[in-house]
Parts: sequence; structure tokens; C-alpha cells
Amino acid sequence: MFLYSETVHTFLARVRSYAKEILEREMHLKISRSRLFFRGIYYPINFVVYEGPNLGYWDYRSYQIGINKRVMLSAKTEIIKDILRHELAHMMMTYLYGPTLTPHSPE
Repeated sequence: MFLYSETVHTFLARVRSYAKEILEREMHLKISRSRLFFRGIYYPINFVVYEGPNLGYWDYRSYQIGINKRVMLSAKTEIIKDILRHELAHMMMTYLYGPTLTPHSPE
């Protein structure tokens, strides 16, 4: 289930800002508004808040990173950034090796 409210809207603005910072400063990638430029292609990147068992997820079909509502309500900034780093790594592995790559494989 996806959640939307003023709190979610504000949180997702922070998440987008953190993701842009991580992509540009740490991963040295270009991001323009809601698109990531990688190997000559602009990929969309969307963020949502959801309820579920995991802290976050990457869905290659919708170009979507989900952050769990529990994280939004209680996590410190560095924890949120670490979850984003993890999900952005899944995203990049999809772009490098394709969508059939097993999550948490050696790559």
C-alpha cells in the first residue's frame, strides 16, 4: 500500500535531495530533475513511501525506490541515506547487468 500526505510529501522531498547528493557526490553520476543520466541514457527515478516488511526496495519495472513508512517516522538522516545507498546500488546493478541479476549477488 502506498501512502500520501503532507508528511510523506515533505519526507520524499528530503529523500530526493539525499539521493541527488549521493548520486552526484559519491557515485559521480549526473541527475537532472527526476532523471539519472548513465551511459548516454536518461533513466527516470521515482521515490515512494510504502508499508511492508523491508526497509526499502528497488523496482526496475517502474524505476521506483520505496522507503518504508517506519523509516520515515523514526530513522535518523544517516540511516535514511544508508538505505538509499543500498537501493541505489540495486538500481545501478540493474543498469549494469540487467534486470535478471539476483539481488545481493557477488556483482
